[in-house]
Amino acid sequence: MSDGSWSVPDDIEVGKGGISKKSIEWFEKKLTEADNLFEKGEALLDKIYEDASNGHTIFKCERKADGREPPEPRAVAIGPYHRDCNNQLKFNDDYKLEITRFMAKYCSLDTKMFLKEMEENEEAVRSCYNKDLSEWSSTEFQMMLLLDSSFILFMMDGFCTRNLEPDYHYVEYMALLLDVREHSEPIKLDLLTVDNQIPFFAIEILLDCFLKTAASLYDYSKPIFRNLIAFEATPTNSVLCFTAYMACMSCILQREDDVKLLRERGIVASTSYKDVDIVKFFEELNKEVEGVEMPDTLSKLYTNVRDHHNSQISKWWGNFMLQYCPNFWVGLSLVTAILIFTLFISSGLIRNALLL
Repeated sequence: MSDGSWSVPDDIEVGKGGISKKSIEWFEKKLTEADNLFEKGEALLDKIYEDASNGHTIFKCERKADGREPPEPRAVAIGPYHRDCNNQLKFNDDYKLEITRFMAKYCSLDTKMFLKEMEENEEAVRSCYNKDLSEWSSTEFQMMLLLDSSFILFMMDGFCTRNLEPDYHYVEYMALLLDVREHSEPIKLDLLTVDNQIPFFAIEILLDCFLKTAASLYDYSKPIFRNLIAFEATPTNSVLCFTAYMACMSCILQREDDVKLLRERGIVASTSYKDVDIVKFFEELNKEVEGVEMPDTLSKLYTNVRDHHNSQISKWWGNFMLQYCPNFWVGLSLVTAILIFTLFISSGLIRNALLL
């Protein structure tokens, strides 16, 4: 048969009595005929290994042998291959920009950090695609990765944990999320299209570009914190994340200088609380968790802080800096005096050597 299938010859009869001996001989002959599987497999493996050696993982779908066009996205274009898609996409670059702007404004996304990371990893990202992308400038390529990564992360978060939902901007969040949820089916299908992709590590890099939010204390914070501690103390709960956090902060913040240091690092922020008030705040809350067996979630952190605090070298260096270098100008004056003294001693030694 012309289509590559085979059939039983006309002179072979299969009756009620079963297959005849002649039929079996014919079939055994078919099984021993030569095939070209080795050549076909070798050619396919060569193509696969050649692509793998080039680092390609995202391949542009080409037109089928029968003339059929490859599938195009129906809701969102991801990556460089479908930017000129014939379909009118709901989630175009303008919509992705709205999502990126929302995440930068309300979710502490550092877009500059991401673009800098993409600049350093651009060559690795481009190598994932099997087509030449020379028509994309570096700026356009990096912006495309930012917009697409933001959209994918927003979509995944919206379907699952909704961690990106800000406390005081629910309406703005829902204005974006409801559209995404309404078109969830075509979005999922588009993200499964093999050439409608970006490397997954771009999304992982985006996750690392969210700034850690500072601990802000308000007049209503104490009862909220106490309720959270009480909630974790219930017999049915086995997770003590907040309790461990309170114990850690109480351990670290022993003096006003500790609070000042964390303020400078952006870890602690406060509206009306003074440094001494923050120390008392965590000291009082720590009494709520006395006797509770702490998880080891943050134990390594405050163990390192305690060891550093008790270190004799740390104490000596800290006392030296406080006494002799309380600020930049005093430290500069001390360094200048040491240099002058060293030069004076050196010149005296040189003069004595010459006289001898």
